[in-house]
This record gives sequence, structure tokens and C-alpha cells, in this order.
Amino acid sequence: MNIVLKKRMEYILYEDKGRYLLSVICGTVGMFEINIYLNQEELEQLKKDGEPFIKALAERIRYSPKNYVNRCL
Repeated sequence: MNIVLKKRMEYILYEDKGRYLLSVICGTVGMFEINIYLNQEELEQLKKDGEPFIKALAERIRYSPKNYVNRCL
């Protein structure tokens, strides 16, 4: 697994055999991680916009983690 993008204490984007895993730090008092594989739409957006897209996606996950619970690993 290779690190593609990393922002300390925010997110890490990994690539493994063509699949992309985004790990996002969430929480305030109690911190936890949300780990999701990017879906096809997100992969296309990543290819188009790069790091700004991942930053925005990580922020959406951080502020609304319940919206991503069904995708958690």
C-alpha cells in the first residue's frame, strides 16, 4: 500500500493495486478514523481535480461522518 497524499492529523490517501483508500481523522474530544474506498465517481473527480478534491471530501467526511458509516471498512 502506497501513500499518495497525506495531510497530518487530517487524512491519508492510499493506493493499493489500483484501489484508493481514504483514511480521515474525525471527532473533537474523542478522535476516530473513517476509512473508505473511493467509488468510481470519486476516482474520476480525483483524476480531474487532484488534491483539492481529496481535501474537500475529507472535510465532508469529517463534518458528517454518519453519512459515510455504511462505507466504512
